[in-house]
Amino acid sequence: MKLKIAALGAKGLPHPGGIEQVMEEIGSRLVKRGHSVDVFVRDHYMADKPFFSFKGMGLPRSPGIQNKYLDAITHSSSALLKILLSNYDIVYVNSVPLSVLAWLPRVFGKKVVVHTHGLDWKREKWAGFASKLIRLSAWSSVAFPHATFCVCLEDKRFLEKSYNRPCTYIPNGVPISNLSPPEIIVEWGLEPLSYILFMARLVQEKGCHFLLEAWKHVPESVKNGRKLVIAGDTNHVDDYYNSLSEYRSLKDVIFTGFVTGTKKEELLSNALCFAQPSTIEGMPLSLLEAMGYGRMILASDIQENQDLLQGRGMTFESRNIEDLEQKLIHILQCDNEELIKQGQELYRYGIDHFNWDRIVDDVESALLNLFLSN
Repeated sequence: MKLKIAALGAKGLPHPGGIEQVMEEIGSRLVKRGHSVDVFVRDHYMADKPFFSFKGMGLPRSPGIQNKYLDAITHSSSALLKILLSNYDIVYVNSVPLSVLAWLPRVFGKKVVVHTHGLDWKREKWAGFASKLIRLSAWSSVAFPHATFCVCLEDKRFLEKSYNRPCTYIPNGVPISNLSPPEIIVEWGLEPLSYILFMARLVQEKGCHFLLEAWKHVPESVKNGRKLVIAGDTNHVDDYYNSLSEYRSLKDVIFTGFVTGTKKEELLSNALCFAQPSTIEGMPLSLLEAMGYGRMILASDIQENQDLLQGRGMTFESRNIEDLEQKLIHILQCDNEELIKQGQELYRYGIDHFNWDRIVDDVESALLNLFLSN
């Protein structure tokens, strides 16, 4: 049986965002298995992209209000109007906050799935009333859809305990990657194993400020010429983003902006260690990518990271700059061969436990069972 699936939650495709990468991996594999997948994208994100399909997935465009707080909900609302007038079998919602809309396609007789990607009210961009409102969407993520997929065990534990509803664990996968020699990144003066790499959006919850402050206090004799690379940017310039400007003058810190393609591959292939100091995650794709390149990992000890790493790599106490500084010093003083050995252990663990094809086996089975159920 072949399904016709409408997916909500993406800004655009291709796109470096975590949700978009997950939708690309899952959607493209479902298409290869004969299913039809339309990923509804935001028209302003796709304004410079003159194509309407990607890896076999349709990319219908929908308008919305281009605003930090209203973009996602208004775009998804307009996309739902199109979905309700079409003959989709499954509506696949990739966001906890957007689950507040999940009742609508259900009322119109469509099967609905919500896929969580972290507990959004914890994100530091939301405060006060907005945080409380988004927290209510945790309830709607299990109350409105026919099925709820959880990207991490922490989401699953919270939702099942709070609302006594069963959820299905659907993790993210490790992309299998080929190592790339440093050809383009030499323009930044980078050589193999000569830098610590941070790769994420420059928003508060990703914790870049903790890493920069800790790095600033690592003795020069320990750094020994090595650098910190900040590969990321933001979609919305705000006070937090501007606060990072004080670190741009540090001679051993390189801000690259968003990186994709060969630059991204080279940075991941040649880093001494991948650092992830975030204070909230779903299932961090950045760590899975680092595993796919066999990199040593230094991550905050939030539960989501601990569930993923299972004692591998190295963790520091979340938000504790002094502890992060000490862990950076330890890594910089380690023998490179030992870090390579730990990176290879992470690689083997990642490809054994987080294989995209096996993950999509579970997704496809769950969607087919849902469609055939009463």
